[in-house]
Amino acid sequence: QIIKETGFISELKNKISSSWIEYLPLLNQLLPEIRIPENEFTRSLDDARRASYIRNLLKYLLSLRASVLPFALIIEDVHWMDAPSLALVTEVAKDVRPMLMILTARPHAEAVNYTAVAAMPSTVKLKLEPLSMEDTLVLVCKQLGINSLPEDLHDTVEKANGNPLFAQQIANELKESGCIEIKDGQCKVVKYNTAIMGLSNTIEGVLTCRIDQLPATQQLVLKVASAIGMRFSRETMTGVFPIDESKPLLQMILKELIDLDFLSVDKDDMKSGDQYCFKNSIIKEVAYSRMLYEQRQDLHMGIAQYYEKLNKPYPLVADQWYQAVQNNNSAQLVHIRKALNYLVKAGEEASTEDAVDFYSKGLRVLASFPDDPEKARTSRELKLKIANLPIKPSLSAHKPMSCRRSVRY
Repeated sequence: QIIKETGFISELKNKISSSWIEYLPLLNQLLPEIRIPENEFTRSLDDARRASYIRNLLKYLLSLRASVLPFALIIEDVHWMDAPSLALVTEVAKDVRPMLMILTARPHAEAVNYTAVAAMPSTVKLKLEPLSMEDTLVLVCKQLGINSLPEDLHDTVEKANGNPLFAQQIANELKESGCIEIKDGQCKVVKYNTAIMGLSNTIEGVLTCRIDQLPATQQLVLKVASAIGMRFSRETMTGVFPIDESKPLLQMILKELIDLDFLSVDKDDMKSGDQYCFKNSIIKEVAYSRMLYEQRQDLHMGIAQYYEKLNKPYPLVADQWYQAVQNNNSAQLVHIRKALNYLVKAGEEASTEDAVDFYSKGLRVLASFPDDPEKARTSRELKLKIANLPIKPSLSAHKPMSCRRSVRY
């Protein structure tokens, strides 16, 4: 929306070198909203050349920005990146100057993910250690809006083991369980109930307890959101929510879940306030785990059908159809065929690494087909597609890159 309103493309064409103008339609793959018409040059590119030119165009644009004013490029959750996106990050870190690149990742990611960036002489690694008990108490007090926490509850808070999210969820549970009373910044224990005495030693256990205590409609909103993905729009939530009578209340319920620290407004879309995300992936995983398989599959099918109507990118539709039919003994053959069709289309537009995943899922879906010549032929075709994939991963032809996480559900 911002790009459309500000004349971004016209301004960009005036600033960049004329030799790069014919490359601009390649930005459609990263910013589908801009819709720059393809030209003869970009239409002639195969996947490998297209990926290479996209990398070069991005590096050029970032270098152009850096030549005007130094800037910081912040990329979170590097541990979720695919190989092509990570390769691009490495190239940008090496070639774009002056620029400060800030990456965040879980500790285990370095061994398998971003060793090339970590090994660069200019890289400074900051390892976040667990919070001390003193700092954990400060965090809990801030979460509850109090001056100090009664000593009777220190052992309970210590279960967090310095994990900030765990500490915040313990604080929320203390308040929601009725264990404490807060008035004018002062906190006192009003009942040391069994819920607190039996508080789980894991963050998943505390989150499960909190979610199970929510009203049914709030629980359902969290569950639907977990089936959509880490990020979602209010429009999508309204479109796929299974209870029509509750749809007018969704905006209010989403605000309540934000106040309860389960969700937040997506920081990439603070202006409209219509994009939401889970505060943490663990919250999403726990909410998803509170559903029976049949409920998950019904939700995924509804989301898949909704995405189809909106012509969402193939990877999004394929993932939802796959979740809807996989291990679903009651799935209709027409739905299984749809899942296979979208998985194949997604694979044809994906990087090598992702294409293998899509085609492999296609083979698993194919196992549900009747044993006939068509099944055998399709199986051979999928295996051949995997065998013919290039060894070096390339960027997807249509799928937004993971490092931007630009897809809006």
